[in-house]
Amino acid sequence: MDNVEHDWAFDRKFDYIHARMLTLGMHDWPRFLRQAWDHLNPGGWIETKETQFPPRRADGEETRPSAMSKWGEYVYEAAKNAGIDARASESFIEMLTRQGFVNIEKRDLQWPGTNWAKGRKNKILGKLNEENTGRAIPGIGMGLFTRRLGWTKEQVEDISNEVLDELKDKRNQHFYYPMCLHRAQKPENATT
Repeated sequence: MDNVEHDWAFDRKFDYIHARMLTLGMHDWPRFLRQAWDHLNPGGWIETKETQFPPRRADGEETRPSAMSKWGEYVYEAAKNAGIDARASESFIEMLTRQGFVNIEKRDLQWPGTNWAKGRKNKILGKLNEENTGRAIPGIGMGLFTRRLGWTKEQVEDISNEVLDELKDKRNQHFYYPMCLHRAQKPENATT
């Protein structure tokens, strides 16, 4: 698919549609869900997994200053200025219901931002997220903050470097990405 926000050109229907990490690129979630509905067979399922901004602290110290928290708030503000709701997944149950989906399930997940979390699976996920975050921070910030917040390149580099330095400091690594997993079914008796 070239752009999920454009008209879908599939000439067939699907039993399963999966969407993940579209948070910072989706302007019209109801339209996306409508198109998913139109391209699902009766009885088919849609599954979404989306993050919410800002990332959150897992150590109970939300009030402690954090470059990552500041960066996440700036992302949220810049996305809002671009017509994107970086917390849209909070409304997915309502949107899915309005579209006609049934058997709606929601699971709230916490994806560790670094390898601080306990358990082999969480440590692996955290390490992968740390690598991904380290690569994504400068690019996401440069695009969003210069275009949508009016920042200079130097301002973006400063906050990006603060976040990257914080990621290296073991005392500040206890953050996670709130993730929302939603699954919903198009009814078996749906006619469209």
